[in-house]
Amino acid sequence: MGIEFVCFEALRPFGAKRAKAWRLAAGACCAAALLALGGCGGGGGAAPVSSPTDSTPITPTTPPATSTASVTPTVVIPTVTPTVVVTPSGPALSAQAAAFLDLNLANLASYTPVLPAHYDAAVTGLDNAPPGSAASDRIATLGRVLFHDKRLSVNDTIACASCHQQALTFDDRVRFSVGFAGNAFTTAHAMRLGNVRYFRPGSMFWDRRAASLEAQATQPIQNPVEMGFDASNGGLPALLSKMQGLVYYPELFAFAFGTSDITEVRIQQALGQFQRAMVSSASLWDSGYAQVYSPLLPDKGLSLDVPGLTAQENRGRLLFINGPGNVPITVERCRVTAPLT
Repeated sequence: MGIEFVCFEALRPFGAKRAKAWRLAAGACCAAALLALGGCGGGGGAAPVSSPTDSTPITPTTPPATSTASVTPTVVIPTVTPTVVVTPSGPALSAQAAAFLDLNLANLASYTPVLPAHYDAAVTGLDNAPPGSAASDRIATLGRVLFHDKRLSVNDTIACASCHQQALTFDDRVRFSVGFAGNAFTTAHAMRLGNVRYFRPGSMFWDRRAASLEAQATQPIQNPVEMGFDASNGGLPALLSKMQGLVYYPELFAFAFGTSDITEVRIQQALGQFQRAMVSSASLWDSGYAQVYSPLLPDKGLSLDVPGLTAQENRGRLLFINGPGNVPITVERCRVTAPLT
């Protein structure tokens, strides 16, 4: 079975028309296995992913040759000449930035998921968003651009979205993803990002080396295979300098945070907010369970047949949730599994 994730508003190529929002079916309780582990550079599970209603990616592109905007150097560590940025007085990109981005700052998507009733306190209590970090559509929009921008790799060839592809439920079709050099591969499968906001803290990456989604966000950028900004290529300082020289980033950071300062913490926050919008809420499981969910029942209706599933699927669902020992069902057991040992 599957979980359907609708990416609220992923990025689109510059100048490209908005694509129709996609829907993917996947098994309801398969999301449970995903919630135990998460992050780039390793991911599994079998559930598709969700994100904003307009699911057309915006990938920063190089404008036509007649544009006055500078073209990103192709050397491994580009020597960037800072560009004079005209910061818009209102919610609009400057002409220079608009040459790269097809993005309407006055009409942003909502990155706050609309959740069905069965996403009750037992589920929302698992939200791993940092305390006090209020959701912001402006910050999430910046995260959306960062997620799809290949210029965050050392040679402009790899983005987060290269290995976490929306059409594949923010996963990769191959076992190991190719890195920026084109001839080296990751050592683990790219993890799916569906319901990443409910992953347990300390479970990012297959080896659980990152304590949070934010801590995970910039590690692939600094990986010597994935995106290439490791110590030998200047590390994060080289990336931040490169981003400062790209005309659209100072504007987007000022739009999101109030100042044009580009820092690792802000990159992490923006990527985290965008990825937390990828919530399963309209899958076959979710739409069916919403019809039988009842907070008044001891198991909240989990033992009832889910409308829309076949008899065989409902039998498999119960086996998946209860296991052979017929352990009592809880919403928490359906959404989250115990850590692997």
